[in-house]
Amino acid sequence: MYLREYELVVIFKPETDDAAIKGVGDRLAEVLEENEGVKLHFDLFGKKRLAYEIDGFTKGLYYLFVFLGEAPAVTAMERVLRFEDTVLRYMTAKINDRTEVEPRVAIAERDEAEKAARRAADEEAARRAAEEREAWERQAKEASASREAPAPAPAKAKPAAEPAAEPEEKPTAKPEAKAEEAKPEAKPE
Repeated sequence: MYLREYELVVIFKPETDDAAIKGVGDRLAEVLEENEGVKLHFDLFGKKRLAYEIDGFTKGLYYLFVFLGEAPAVTAMERVLRFEDTVLRYMTAKINDRTEVEPRVAIAERDEAEKAARRAADEEAARRAAEEREAWERQAKEASASREAPAPAPAKAKPAAEPAAEPEEKPTAKPEAKAEEAKPEAKPE
């Protein structure tokens, strides 16, 4: 079975809550199923700056819907979006005119599984980083608390015994003998 592949980008008002966006996504999924389409994936891109101001808004929440279907499904989905107050703009683009459903659905499911695994790994890394940061902050707090606490008075140390005096060098020759040796002998004349 072959269907056309479409991407539908929807820009919601920036203050739109997640429940409202999920409600619109669920309604679009229902309309797609009613028109024998197949949902591949829905992604929230987040809040981004708009290229130009729309209805007084400079930012919007971008959402991407990728699906397989025919023209009546697209028309019905756009009708739902046209009457939705939280939607600023939407645009549907045909990606492929003839897509085989089974392999494309398998690829989309694999991509979703990989994305979920990455998301779980990112959440785990963020949790570990938060734990490490908390441990570091706790250690820093304990270290600063120990510096601020008055240090215990040092115990009185016993005076150290004076080192033994070094023995003086004893001259090997008497100083008088050295003096005599230094005097030149007088010669009789």
